[in-house]
Amino acid sequence: MRLATLEPWAGGCVGYPEERCHEFYIELRELVPRAPDRWEAGKVRWLSAGCARKTEVFAAAMPPKARHTNLSLRFAASGMSQLLRPDACRRVSLAPQPAWLTSGAWSDTGILLADSLHGQLLHYDLDGALRQVFLSPVVGSEGPLRVEQLIVSPDGAPVVQASGRLIWLDGRYRPTRQVELTGRRGSHGVLQAVYQLTLVSPNEAFVVGDLQQTNENWIRGVIHVRLRAGGKLESVHRIAPLDPYFDLYRLGNPYLASVGGRAYFVDLREPASLNILATGREPKRRLAILSSSGPSARMARRADLGEPEATTALYRALEESASPAGLYGFRGFLYLLTRRPGQEGKTSWTLTRLDPADGKELYSVSLPTSAPHLTVIPGEHHWALVEKGPVERWGRQTISTAVFVPTEWIEGAGNASPLDCGGTEKDLFATSN
Repeated sequence: MRLATLEPWAGGCVGYPEERCHEFYIELRELVPRAPDRWEAGKVRWLSAGCARKTEVFAAAMPPKARHTNLSLRFAASGMSQLLRPDACRRVSLAPQPAWLTSGAWSDTGILLADSLHGQLLHYDLDGALRQVFLSPVVGSEGPLRVEQLIVSPDGAPVVQASGRLIWLDGRYRPTRQVELTGRRGSHGVLQAVYQLTLVSPNEAFVVGDLQQTNENWIRGVIHVRLRAGGKLESVHRIAPLDPYFDLYRLGNPYLASVGGRAYFVDLREPASLNILATGREPKRRLAILSSSGPSARMARRADLGEPEATTALYRALEESASPAGLYGFRGFLYLLTRRPGQEGKTSWTLTRLDPADGKELYSVSLPTSAPHLTVIPGEHHWALVEKGPVERWGRQTISTAVFVPTEWIEGAGNASPLDCGGTEKDLFATSN
């Protein structure tokens, strides 16, 4: 026999994104009998008792006073949980669905996803249920800073990029350190925009961004940022300001990664290549030409990402292209994610392990997903593959499922390719009318 305890929790939900309504949740926690006088707490389920008739719920949002205060998020690159065995692969439905994802990280109790459309973090448990929503822990003159990206530092600490600022967090989502990125000055100009970044140490970052020079000209590409007070800022890998390939770095796919105190960058200009970036220890150099096909010629047309139609067209071109889709540093190796279009709107995904010393391909594994887009979160015990549908317009995308793939499967991929997690993918391939 199992009993359940009930605990009400008031929150809110968001339409798209202007329409708001109040929502009420009921927490169901199983109590499992283990002895005549002893019970154990089992699974926790959240049932929505409000907004039930809404046709679309893109994200949850709660006033600070209404948040559940007993939940402590212990961030880790491990992705370890008693609810998910290290040798178990599992696909779960995300409810409610996120709106727009750029990145994520593991906590001890699930995954934390950065929703840049609403400028917040979403914490999902391993059953795919939304447990908590966090606005930025730092408030500016116009309210909480907007969360844009979530990464994990080399020492395992979660770091949020919000409104051009890096914010280190502790296990209770409290800021422990803050560093301004945008507005920093260097010999090459002022850093005005950051599109993606990686940390090689607590005091050293590489970003893809824009530098404005004193003559009002712009430098685009990869910039080396030393984060200590008075630290230097310099351009280490330039891309022409009007180069159409630069727009691909603004779509949320990570092409910067660090491992072993070094930073690496995928240059998408044909032929696509893996580069080690310049530091005080060594110069920049190209390690390898990537065997995967580069972005299609159609993608090389300059797009105005301020225009929704142009953004949608660029995503459509990406969906039809065979190209690199992400670079990750993990346990001393690099992992390159590549995509290839298949039949009926499905996509074949491959993860290739690379030697960071020379860029040599060590092995590849086919991932158990055919979604049009992915957000990939490496972890000690599992890698999370958040499955995303076609981009209908900026901020409009079906994000209904996530797959938790055992890390031992990926690291032993030479004996277990292609991977098969079972389960059923949602209908991610057709756009809504």
